[in-house]
Amino acid sequence: MQLRFRFKLIAVAAIIIFFASCTKTNKQGRYIPNDAAVVIHVDGKSLSEKLPWDELKKNPAFQKIFTDSATPTYIKTALDNPESAGIDTKNDLLFSMVKDSSGAYILIEGHLKDAEKFRLFNLDITEGGFETKKDDVQYITAYPAIVGFNKEMFVYVIDAANVMGSKKPNNGSSASRDLPGTCEGIFNLSAGKSMGEKEKFTTLVNEQSDIHAWINIEEIYKGSSMLENMPFGDMSKMYEGSITTAALNFENGKIAMHMKAYYGKEMTSLYKKYMADDINEEMVKNIPAKNITALLAMNFKPKMVTEMLKLMNMDAMVNLATAFL
Repeated sequence: MQLRFRFKLIAVAAIIIFFASCTKTNKQGRYIPNDAAVVIHVDGKSLSEKLPWDELKKNPAFQKIFTDSATPTYIKTALDNPESAGIDTKNDLLFSMVKDSSGAYILIEGHLKDAEKFRLFNLDITEGGFETKKDDVQYITAYPAIVGFNKEMFVYVIDAANVMGSKKPNNGSSASRDLPGTCEGIFNLSAGKSMGEKEKFTTLVNEQSDIHAWINIEEIYKGSSMLENMPFGDMSKMYEGSITTAALNFENGKIAMHMKAYYGKEMTSLYKKYMADDINEEMVKNIPAKNITALLAMNFKPKMVTEMLKLMNMDAMVNLATAFL
C-alpha cells in the first residue's frame, strides 16, 4: 500500500515537471513589452559562479559602457558595485530596448536584496531626484531616466528617442516622453502583452545558458525613415517576421553560442525551396587556416537570388542595370 502511494506521488511529480517544461510562458519577460526590439537576459546565478563581478567589469563591453559619455552616471555606479546599491546580482538581470510613438526607450530590470538601500542609492546618484509613490511602487525621476521599484524588483526606464532610426527624434525637451507613465505602464503590463507570453522567447530562456539574446529584426527596421524613403523596391518582405535568438555559455575560457533564426512566411518559403544540401567540406578544407578571423559558408541555389529580388520588387531595376553590362 505504501509502495503504491509512493508510486502515485512520483507519477504526479513527473506530470507536473513535464507540463512545466512544456509551458509556453516564462517569468523572465513578464515586465518587458512583447514588441521589444532587443532583449538581453543575464542569468546572474549561473554567471556569478563562473565569473566574479570584478572580472566581468574588465570585459570590453562593460568598459565601453563605463567610458561612454552618454551613459548616465547612476548606471555606471550601479554596474561598478551592484551589491552596494541593494541589487541582487545573483538573480536575473534584463536589458531591453523598445520602440514606440515617442521614439525608443531602454529598460534595465532586476531583483533587489534591500529596497531601502536601493532607494537611498538612487537619491544620492540623482542628487535628490523627484520622488513619488503609487500603490506599492516608488519612483525616482531625473530626466532622461526614471527608476521604479517595490520590495522585490526594480525597473529603470531611459529615454532613447534618437536611436534605431526613430521617426520622431527627441527634441531635447524633458517633455518628449512621459517617463512616469512609461515606467508605471511596465509595472502594470498585462501578461498577454509581455515577452512572458512569447513562445519563441520562452524557448530561448529555457535553454540552459549564461546569457540569452533576443533580436527582433522586424521591430528594429519597422518605421525606419531610411528604408521607407527608398526610391525603389520594398525591403519589408526581407525582415517581416524576422527574429534572431542566441544563447551564450562561458565554458573553460571559451564562449559557446547557439543561434536560431526565424523568418516570415515568404522568406521561409524561399529558404525551404532553394537552400541546398550540406556544405562541401572539401571546399572548406582548401581554405588556408592561417590568420583567418571568421569563416561563413552557405549553400543555396542561385535561383534564390532572383526570387529574392522579385520579392523586393527590385527585379526590373536589376534587369535594367545588367542590360548595360
